[in-house]
Amino acid sequence: MAGDSIPERLLDALYPTICNLCHHRFLQSQSPFTGICRSCLQQLPIRKGEERLIRLRASEDDRLTAICACYYEGAIRRSLIRMKFSDAPEACEAFAALLADAIQRIGRLPGCCAVAAVPLHPLRERERGYNQAALIAGALARRLLIPDFSGGLSRHRRTGRQSELKTLPERRDNVSNAFFVTNPTLFFGRHILLVDDILSTGATILSAREALLQAGASSVLPVAVASGESKMTKGHSLNTDSEK
Repeated sequence: MAGDSIPERLLDALYPTICNLCHHRFLQSQSPFTGICRSCLQQLPIRKGEERLIRLRASEDDRLTAICACYYEGAIRRSLIRMKFSDAPEACEAFAALLADAIQRIGRLPGCCAVAAVPLHPLRERERGYNQAALIAGALARRLLIPDFSGGLSRHRRTGRQSELKTLPERRDNVSNAFFVTNPTLFFGRHILLVDDILSTGATILSAREALLQAGASSVLPVAVASGESKMTKGHSLNTDSEK
């Protein structure tokens, strides 16, 4: 490409960077996001400003805000589905880069902070080969230079797929008391970024949040790569193909 320096071309030839989304080689110096080429970046439905903030209803009296990096459509939707069902774990680096950017732009990163992923049931994780949320959480922790305590949050009840349930009460009942903390000392007094790949009604991530709060976490901020909801909504139903 015109304007590339000779050292950049040489490094690209010797140590090519592969886009985590399209798997084409590119010059990382030309993209602000690690693992995402400029061509893919131009196609991503990235949220801007307050569009990154999603209102969730934990209860009648408890409203909280989640952070989402993108809309669940187009290239992001295809890439998340591919990561979840087509053995593409490398995409976690690109998703973590987008999520880190959204969190830092919103400015919701308090001290004494750590990340934890919304866990899969062990049987489902073995079927899939990995927990996509845990991969994204690990990459996000490395990017933000904070601990990853995903191993301290587990799922002890195998629930039905959330996408097969149509109403918010059904989804909440499906994941009620599905999560437990195996090591409360990890979370006690800490501010936790609770990471998932896709945010739909919020029932799953809110259930996991409750387990962390009961274990003594100071606060839990839900964060997700993508959601289909418009800015500052209350988290109504969204078909996310196969949530968890």
